Amino acid sequence: MVSPDVSTDDFARLLRAALADPAPPDLFTVSEAVFEIGHLDSELAELVSVESAAAGVRGEGDNERHTYRVGNYSVIIEVDFTERLITGQFLPPVSGEVALDNGRGETIDTVTVPPTGAFTLHTEQGPQRVRAEIRPEAKPPTGFHTSWITI
Repeated sequence: MVSPDVSTDDFARLLRAALADPAPPDLFTVSEAVFEIGHLDSELAELVSVESAAAGVRGEGDNERHTYRVGNYSVIIEVDFTERLITGQFLPPVSGEVALDNGRGETIDTVTVPPTGAFTLHTEQGPQRVRAEIRPEAKPPTGFHTSWITI
């Protein structure tokens, strides 16, 4: 609402001046990132357990199994440090899309998960997290991500 003290001509002039200054080119990217930060807690899968194949320092043949919970679903992720692979399984089985993001904000690998709920992702060295959208039958899709795993 325009203040009664501002004439229509003054208001039009102020509006033209405000619109003449374009938004910074990265405004929308930054705005989307800020919006996502506000939802991190609701999208982070709950880490239920981590099991190591060997105690102590990682060596050849070492694997870790991470179990996460999202609503009524679990996802078991096995990290193979030697082969640099992550294999996973949704329980109960459900289809969807799974991606692996690195610490630089880049997507390393993406796969479509079949109704069996099994998937494999190729990793690289450094911090990574699994990002997924599962699509249960007759229910809306659920998006989530795991905590960071360092390879």
